[in-house]
Amino acid sequence: MCIRDSVGGEDTDHPGGHLKTIVHALQQHSRERGDSVALVQDDRAITFRELDEQSTQVAGALRSTGVGYGDRVAYLAKNVPEYLLVLLGACKVGAVLVPVNWRLAQAEVEVIVNDAGANVLLVAEEFASGPFIEGRRAITLGDEFDAWLDAAPVGPVTEPGPQDVAVQLYTSGTTGLPKGVMLTHDNLVRQLEAVVDVTGCGEGAVNLTVMPVFHIAGTAALLSGVWMGCTGVLVRELVPAEVLIRIARHRVTHTVFVPAVIQALLECDQIGNTDLSSLRTILYGASPIAESVLIRAMAVFGCDFVQAYGLTETTGMAVCLSREDHLHVREHPKRLRAAGRPVGDMELRIVDTGSGTDLPVGSVGEVWMRGGFVMAGYWNRTDDTT
Repeated sequence: MCIRDSVGGEDTDHPGGHLKTIVHALQQHSRERGDSVALVQDDRAITFRELDEQSTQVAGALRSTGVGYGDRVAYLAKNVPEYLLVLLGACKVGAVLVPVNWRLAQAEVEVIVNDAGANVLLVAEEFASGPFIEGRRAITLGDEFDAWLDAAPVGPVTEPGPQDVAVQLYTSGTTGLPKGVMLTHDNLVRQLEAVVDVTGCGEGAVNLTVMPVFHIAGTAALLSGVWMGCTGVLVRELVPAEVLIRIARHRVTHTVFVPAVIQALLECDQIGNTDLSSLRTILYGASPIAESVLIRAMAVFGCDFVQAYGLTETTGMAVCLSREDHLHVREHPKRLRAAGRPVGDMELRIVDTGSGTDLPVGSVGEVWMRGGFVMAGYWNRTDDTT
């Protein structure tokens, strides 16, 4: 897949309107619906005002630790509210959060943290040992994190710009070492607006994040609530029965699943006794799904389904199979095998791998993409980017 034609796109108008960054969206929601719940995990609830204030505390703590504009801050933990606080706090000093896959071996974690040049690491206690700790300031989530915040002065907030990098996610490294994908605020804003458009997620929605935040699906899902000003429900890690409990308890309306999660939920003994009536839309993607699984899921969950196709380098979804396409499954069953149509301003070509010339319909080739979702580039890999 080639995306090099798209890197460094123009800063044109887009659906985000006057809200050009995630920080701007948070600040507006803090003013307009400050007492509304922004994020829930288990018995812990954080309002939009608290999310704004606490992320500003994180910004002060990062600044007091020597973190400034453009610096990378690593995060190694499962899905907990601190991730969102640190991401937003880093943005408020112009720094870049680097979420690291906690499933990796210690040596693999070290490669990523060293590549990012992160001198500060926020880490869960269960992962707080290994060679990647050496030579950098490691703050363990929990009591040490709280004390770090309490001791720091609350300073001024740096307003990030649309082209500033907000988060750096690493690829899986299937063809070599993992590469750091730099996603800007503009990338995220365009993506979140597109997700809202295709899923119908808006004010009053309850958005469930199950996917790990080191994956673009998890980070984008979590930020959707911040962007729209709706309640987000965060699941620490995938336990099918617990996911079903949270859907019913919090009256979840929107979520993002990969096909493996859909399959696991369908096979869960509790699904027949779970109230799923609140669900409106499930966005799924990241791998192929069997037609039989999808058709069964549509019947069991009883809500709209939307398929997304994309990659980390396109901030997630670049192509979408709409709700309407799923409604006509009986008349057009083969349609469910398609990835869908380009979303937003994305453009696609299918080309010959060797020559780069366009191929006729039905041919197998390389996918080229360009548009506002495409990353700013690979961190410290100019040759791979261009």
